[in-house]
This record gives sequence, structure tokens and C-alpha cells, in this order.
Amino acid sequence: MATADGRPTDTHGRPISRVVVVSSLLPVILERTPEGNWSASWDEKVARPELAVSRYVAVGVRRLKVPSLFIGSPQCFVPRSERPAVEVAIAAAGLNVICVYHEPSVAHQFYQGFCKSALWPVMHNVIDVYNPASVEPQVPASPVPPRRSTGEPDEAQAWHAPRSYNPAGAQEVFWPAYCEVNRSLAAAVVEHYLEDDLIWIHHYHLMLLPAYLLRKLRSANIGVFIHQPFPSSEIFRCLANRDELLRGLLCADHIGFHLFEWAKNFLACCRRLLACSFEARRGGGLAVTYNGRQVSITCSHMGIEPSLLLPKLGTAQVVVGAQKLRAQLAAAEFVVASVDTLEGLCGVPLKLLSFEAFLREHPHRARKAVFALHGIVPDARPDDYHLIRREVLALVGRINASFPGAVVFEEHSELSSEQRLVLWRVTDVLLCASVREGLNLLPFEYLLAREHFPGGPGAIVVSEFSASARVLSGGVPCNPWSIRKVGAAIEQALSLSPAQRATRTAPDLAFVRRNTASVWAG
Repeated sequence: MATADGRPTDTHGRPISRVVVVSSLLPVILERTPEGNWSASWDEKVARPELAVSRYVAVGVRRLKVPSLFIGSPQCFVPRSERPAVEVAIAAAGLNVICVYHEPSVAHQFYQGFCKSALWPVMHNVIDVYNPASVEPQVPASPVPPRRSTGEPDEAQAWHAPRSYNPAGAQEVFWPAYCEVNRSLAAAVVEHYLEDDLIWIHHYHLMLLPAYLLRKLRSANIGVFIHQPFPSSEIFRCLANRDELLRGLLCADHIGFHLFEWAKNFLACCRRLLACSFEARRGGGLAVTYNGRQVSITCSHMGIEPSLLLPKLGTAQVVVGAQKLRAQLAAAEFVVASVDTLEGLCGVPLKLLSFEAFLREHPHRARKAVFALHGIVPDARPDDYHLIRREVLALVGRINASFPGAVVFEEHSELSSEQRLVLWRVTDVLLCASVREGLNLLPFEYLLAREHFPGGPGAIVVSEFSASARVLSGGVPCNPWSIRKVGAAIEQALSLSPAQRATRTAPDLAFVRRNTASVWAG
């Protein structure tokens, strides 16, 4: 919809002159040059799967026909003395960006403490009550995590390294830091707000932000999009600050989710914990009533931006890289591949057990199939990472002892889109069998890439607990908790003829091409 003068409008028919995107981390790359200066550029490399969301959001918004402004924190540590130089670099690059800086201890307690230790498990329907609840928030400065590295940091102002905290204790100890970061971002938004701005907040990191904004901007148009699953009310109500988080979100005008299931869980929480009522709206969508206001609830699954990937498909880096990888896997007639963060919810050990079961159940595949497993080192919850890594290495060793060369395991701090395209070029079956998963854009990427590669479309084995399973009907569904059934799903996917693969992937490819990041953002 649009106004008489051509300006776009929101779901309530209000005009939009500018989109202000607020996220905990900016989609901007800040780097020091060899001369010690700073450079700034948009981050479109989509290297780490867990950061692809913010990047695709940025790409989608920037391609709209309305001005935009991005507010958030840098992905890297910037010493206080160098912040003016960073602002100069951002201005010189022509980036419409406002940086909000946090002290390292606050940033650590916000992200590693509350977001990743308290909120993240709950948002994925997981509660840990077996570890000691005591939490010590003061940690010494240590080497810079890979995600935020820029070079040598200043002494005591370095980012703290990733750390695991007990979820129960983290809720109470790190809640003040979560509030502080949300307040700081709110102050930046208020400072730069213009009439008819649409403020669009992203992710579970900033659930309090709408409430802080509404106190200062009573007529502001505020939207929130939660990219993670929203848990059942039985799980969410275990949070000590559950009411404050819900009330914070309900100060927005519009709340979006990728799936109706997640929206339904949110509404159930509102009704159970705050006694809110909700109703279906004419023309689709839902609305929840809170403090005399109606908050719109909508569902729309985010996509990728094909224009970022298609130009890379025929590059020498991808073509030559695929030739080298195929030569390394010369003995394999079939390649099953998976790219996963090395954390418990990705179910990597279960994938290995499933592939082992597949080899034992189908001995005629034993010397023909290879599992190319690529693990991404997470930037949080290191205890989880080390536990999973030990189990993965043990399973890889065991499987290769019985079936030499059956599993190729590589570990990365990040995997660039070019590196993934190399992998997709030789992959016959993509195994997406996480035990609990929110948004995963890799299946979209794989489908698009395989459409343009020799050999025709590939096949996907997809977990029924993944958001992808709700929108990609052509994948072979599986229950990741059943080792034998996942193994059977791998065999089913490998047995599909080229014609069957083309038939199954055709509607999914249409969805990928139609629901781009730009379309979703608009």
C-alpha cells in the first residue's frame, strides 16, 4: 500500500518516510588498514550461518525504495580513543549507520551472559536445571573472540572470550546488563528519530527495546521481528523476567515471526501470563490486545537474496575449488554434506550415528558414499562446543575405522559463501537434521546453487523440527531423534532419480526465487 504521494505505508496504513533498523550487531565490517586507519563497508559475505540473518535483513532493507538507517553495535571491539576515527570511516564510506558502543564487561554480560546463557536455551525449548546455579559475572579480560576480532585490542578493554553460564543463575545476574544495552540502543534511536520513521527491531536480544522507546516516542511506529523460535508457554514461563520481556514486546505495533507455530506460542504466553486476549483479523493476521492497544501479529518466512550468490557460481574460485574437492573425493560416487554450528541443538553426533546406521543397513553404499561434515566453531557457550567436539571426533574415528574414508570432518571459524558453493557443487544430499532449529537459510542456498550446477538438482533431508521443513515441501522429512529413520531418509534421498529430484525441488525453487530477502523486507 502507498499514500497519495507514493510513500509506502505500514500494516495500519500509516506513511513511512524512512526505515530505522535496530539490531544488537551492525551488518558492517570495520577493519584496520596496514597503516593503522579504519575502513568500513557493508557486510555481505554471509560467512557465518548464524549471522546471515542480520546481513540478509540489511540487504533486503537497503534495496527498498525508502531511505534507511541502521543502529546497533559494531561486530568488533573499538577502543574509546579510536571511535572518532571509526565514525570518520563510516561517513567516508557513505554508510547510513549509527554505532552504539558498550563497555566490554557490559557487552559480555549482555551477550554471553543473558542472551546466550539464559534466553537462547529457553527460546529453543530447552531448560537446564542440573548444573550449579551460582554465577560469577566478573571474568578477566582475555583474547578477542574470532567474531569480533580486528587486531590487537587495548589492554583491559578487550572483549571477553566466550563463556558458558548456568541458565538459572544467568537470568538474575545478567538481567541488568540486558536492560542497559536495550536502554543504550533506545537512547540512540530517540536521538535520531524523525517523524514517519518505521522503527524495525530484530531478534530476541532486544525484546525490551519497544518499551523503552514508547516512553519517549509515544506515537512512534515500532515493529519487531523475532528470528528464533518462540517457545511454549510452559517453557517460557520458567524465565524469571518473563513478564517484563512480554510487556516489552507488546509495546510494539507489529510483531513478526517466521512461522505460525511460533506466533501461536507467543500468543499463548501472552494469554497465560498477562491475561491478554487476541483475535483473528480480516484479511489475515492476528492481533493481541494489551493495555487498550492492538498489536498486529504476522508470519512471514525470510529468504535469501539470489543476486548475492548467483554471480559467484561461475567464478574461478568456485569452479576450480569444486574440481579440487571432487578430486579429493574421487572414490565417492555420492556425497552427503552438512554444515553445522558445533553445539548440542544441531544434533551433529546424531547425524554421525545416522550415517553409520545408513552404511550398515545399506552395505552396497559403504564404499560409494562419503559424509562431508563441516563444523563451525560457535561464538558462545564454549562448554557446549567442547563437549560436542569431543563426541564428534570420537564418532568420526569410530566410523572411519569400520568404513575407511567414509567421513571427512573439517572445522572452521567461518565458512564463506564461496566455500559453501564449492561444497554444494559436489553435494548430492544436504543433511539438515538439527534436533531444534530456528531459521536456517543454507537449504535455500543449496537449492539455488544446484539449479545452476552440472548434475541437476540435489536432494535435502530436513528435520521436522526445522523451520525449513514448513516451507520446503520437496525435502525428505526426518525425525532427527530416530537414528535408523534418518539413515533411511538418506537412502531415500540418494535413490531419487534426476527426474524425481527435479519434480520435488521445483516448487521449493519457486519459493526461494519468489521470497527473497528484498521481498520479505518490503
